[in-house]
Amino acid sequence: MIARLLSMLGVVAAFGAASASAQSERDQNWQKCVNDGGTFAPDVAVGGCTAIAESGEETTEALAAAFHFRGRIHSEQGRPDAAIADYDVALKLNPEFAAAFHDRASAHGEMGQLDQAIQDYDQAIRIEPTLASAFQNRGAAYFTKGDYERALQDFDQAIRLSPDDATTWSSRCFAKALQGRATQALPDCEQSLKLRPDDAYALNSRALVHLQLGNLAAASADSAIAVKGQSGIAAWHYLYSLILAAQGNRAAADAQIEEAKKASEPAQFEQIRSEFDRFRPK
Repeated sequence: MIARLLSMLGVVAAFGAASASAQSERDQNWQKCVNDGGTFAPDVAVGGCTAIAESGEETTEALAAAFHFRGRIHSEQGRPDAAIADYDVALKLNPEFAAAFHDRASAHGEMGQLDQAIQDYDQAIRIEPTLASAFQNRGAAYFTKGDYERALQDFDQAIRLSPDDATTWSSRCFAKALQGRATQALPDCEQSLKLRPDDAYALNSRALVHLQLGNLAAASADSAIAVKGQSGIAAWHYLYSLILAAQGNRAAADAQIEEAKKASEPAQFEQIRSEFDRFRPK
């Protein structure tokens, strides 16, 4: 992916225009900036990108790539605001840069700016209509906004483009489950787990499906593994509490409610309770 991106942006061609010593220095900066395989420390990689940006010797497309790569480093280091600033520059230099739109959307998503994220995914898809991850991630943004129908439309397209992506199958399962479409959701969860066995996210989704179908033992087994594998997610603990309560294990259910409260703010907990209580067995 990285090699293809550099080739498309003419970075390799730009290397050839310099003297041998300058080319060597430029090569080293690009190697640091791209940091394929994580060879360099983040600050070293950022330094490589910055040196390229300040060199005054690169093509516009290559400069856009350097800012894009530096933005990715910022994102990986948990600095989405700095990442967005670099993606902004990359897109000013190259307004048809699908990867920069895609990654800026992800950074907006990390900051909870879902509308901006969706707008950027729209642009990435316009430029590169077969970019499965853009459909998957835009679907996740719609899902977070509670727009399950639009989320499902994007998950459908992502699966058509990339049928071996376990995350998308799990996401579609969960979206269907939250709509109460348990029978339709179950095959999606099964496919996700076939592709990535014991995945905590898919197991949590399937637990909700089994709860709706009245398969309490199966729901409890899935939920127990999910919260053990990925503890600290309030909604998962609350779902497990519903399952345990349905099984008559009140003490264990109360313990899971306490875990859910510890993992969330009061307003978030109330939102989770409102979302999941409708699946409480009568």
